[in-house]
Amino acid sequence: MRYSTVLIFVFTSFFISLSAQPILPVNAYIQLSGSISKELALTLYLVKVGDSLYGDYTCFTDSKGNITKFGHNGQSRQCFGKINTNGKFWIKDWPGDQGSIFKGRFTDPGHVSGTWSLKEGGSQKLPFELSKTNKKGCPGFVPYVMMDHCKLLKDQKSPVATIKMGLLSPVKDSSSSWSDTIQKHFFNQFTDSLNIENNPIKLLSKVRQDFFNNYIHDNETLYKEMPGASFGWELLRFTHLISNENGKVTFYTLSYSYTGGAHGLQTQFYCTIDLNRGKVLLPEDIFISGYESELSRLLTSKLHQMVNIPESGQLTESGYFVNEIKQNTNFYMNANGIGFFYNQYEIAPYSFGTTDIFLSTKEVSELLKKP
Repeated sequence: MRYSTVLIFVFTSFFISLSAQPILPVNAYIQLSGSISKELALTLYLVKVGDSLYGDYTCFTDSKGNITKFGHNGQSRQCFGKINTNGKFWIKDWPGDQGSIFKGRFTDPGHVSGTWSLKEGGSQKLPFELSKTNKKGCPGFVPYVMMDHCKLLKDQKSPVATIKMGLLSPVKDSSSSWSDTIQKHFFNQFTDSLNIENNPIKLLSKVRQDFFNNYIHDNETLYKEMPGASFGWELLRFTHLISNENGKVTFYTLSYSYTGGAHGLQTQFYCTIDLNRGKVLLPEDIFISGYESELSRLLTSKLHQMVNIPESGQLTESGYFVNEIKQNTNFYMNANGIGFFYNQYEIAPYSFGTTDIFLSTKEVSELLKKP
C-alpha cells in the first residue's frame, strides 16, 4: 500500500520534534471542574494532543438558578483550542466564529485559571478557575491518536487520502469491570467493523487500513480514466466525553468523511453507559411508560422556539422533513437535562446542519422515572 509513516501517539509518548513539556504530557485526557466568576459552575472534559486541544464543557446553574446571562441553556458544548509548552492556552466554542472563549494557563497539571468572555473580543471578561477532578466513580482515560495519508498512485502529483483519529480508552482498573464495559462500547461505536480489536492501536490501524483500501479500490482505475477530476478523500474521527460522574459515562463519536461528491458528511453518535448496571441506557430506561407522545410534543415545541417558528406554523413549511419531532436513541445526558441529537438528513436537509434539541430536567421532570 502507498502509506506514509504512521504516527501513533499515546499518553506517555512524545513528538520527536518537541521537547519534554514541563506542565502537561504531550497527550492527555483532563477532567476539570470549577466556576466562572465564582458564580457559574463548570465542568470541562479536555483532550490534549501535542499543541492542540479538543473537548466539551457544560455550565450549570448559579446560586440564583440562572445560566442564560452567560449565554448558555444547559447544553454541553464542543470546543477546541491551542496550548503552548508553558501551559498557556485558549479554548473556543465550536464553530470558532461565534460563542465564548477561555484564555488562561495551567499553573500545574491539575489547576488552570484565566478569563472567560461571552464572545471573542467582548468587553466583559470574567475570571475562571478549574481544578482536576478525581471523583469516585469517574474512570480515567488515555488518548490514542493516529494521523496518516495514502497516495492513490506512486507519482508525485497523485491525489491522497488523509486520516486523523483520536480514540479514548479507559484506564485499566483491576478492582472493577468498568474498564472492560467502557472499552467495549467506545470501540464498538468508533468502527462499524464486525471484527473489533481490543487493542486501541490495532483498532485505529484497522480503521486506517480499511479506509485506504477502499480509497484505492474505488478510485485507482477511475482516476486513470479521469485524471483531471478531484479524487482526494478525508476521514476525521474523534471520541468526545461530555459527562463522567455518578456512575454514568456519556460520550459521542464525531466523524467527518469526504469520499467524493459535492460535500462531506459529519455525524455525531451518542451513548450513555450506566456503569453500575453495565449497560447502555435507552429512553425507556429513563422515562416512564407511555412517555413517547408527550416527549415528542416537548421536542417539537422546543425546535419551534429554536428556529423561531410559531407553534401554529408547520416545520415542513420551513424546510424540515417532518412536523412532529420524535425521540431517537441518539441522546446525551448531563446534570442540566437531556439532549436529543439529529444528524444531517435525519429531520432536515444537509444545509440545515445537525440539530441538537435540549430539554432541561425541569421540562421533562414529569416523564422521568423516580430513582
